[in-house]
Amino acid sequence: NSNSLFIGCPGKALHMNILQAYYGRIIADNLKWSRIKVLVDIMFSKDYGGISRKRLSFYGNDPTCLFKYFVKREDPQENFVFAVLFLNFTCFIVITCSYSGIVIQT
Repeated sequence: NSNSLFIGCPGKALHMNILQAYYGRIIADNLKWSRIKVLVDIMFSKDYGGISRKRLSFYGNDPTCLFKYFVKREDPQENFVFAVLFLNFTCFIVITCSYSGIVIQT
């Protein structure tokens, strides 16, 4: 039922459990995300800084869908990134040589 792209991120079921515990009984079983966001905002007082949200995207550190090629020196994934780039480049060279050999022989 949930989107497997955002595994580890709270879904509607978890939000509904938290909202029911905070507000008591909630009539709507399937609220829209826009309404859930409003209810969550009300839970956090502006006196204590309010709530900040982390926007999920494809190019982040936590919920990544695509491989991130651009890393900084302090990123712990730097060696992994270079290993994957080297492997991609090696595969590109092998494929290019293979097709060149096929074209030359035919």
